[in-house]
Amino acid sequence: MTKYKDAIDFKSDDYRVLTSHMLGNDGQRYHFMTAHYRRKQ
Repeated sequence: MTKYKDAIDFKSDDYRVLTSHMLGNDGQRYHFMTAHYRRKQ
């Protein structure tokens, strides 16, 4: 188990970007995932 951080960037009403970082043993945060969400029209 480790600590992690999710951040959601609201680019527009129809587009969001989620990024996830985890805390490593050395105290640094490491990016491990990016998800792009788009609303269907």
